[in-house]
Amino acid sequence: MGIAFVKFFYDKENQIVVGEDHGTNTLLRVDEFELDYRCEYLISVEGCYDVVDGSEIEVIRMLRFKTNTQTYQVFGVETKSNFILQKERHKIVGFHGKMGKMLHQIGVHVLPLHNDHLHITI
Repeated sequence: MGIAFVKFFYDKENQIVVGEDHGTNTLLRVDEFELDYRCEYLISVEGCYDVVDGSEIEVIRMLRFKTNTQTYQVFGVETKSNFILQKERHKIVGFHGKMGKMLHQIGVHVLPLHNDHLHITI
């Protein structure tokens, strides 16, 4: 199985901005975490991808978020094919990607260190 649903809540100028739902929000299990926006920001996203049974398309199987203060739990299942999204001396402030029934691609928007923070639901 792959990552089926992601949603991001952004803090912009002390206002919560709710991102769109991406994927299929199943009732099986929802994991989430919240950054301490006063002092914490995302610096990288690590992930794994692979083909799932019954499909020829690679999907994102695992995501792990790292901030300037900690690394959060693994969401999904680790596989042998992996990637990391980060840019030195920048923070992640947004996401883009491609979804079907599962997440196929993920990318990030970055800014030099200062500005917005976000809350993530997976």
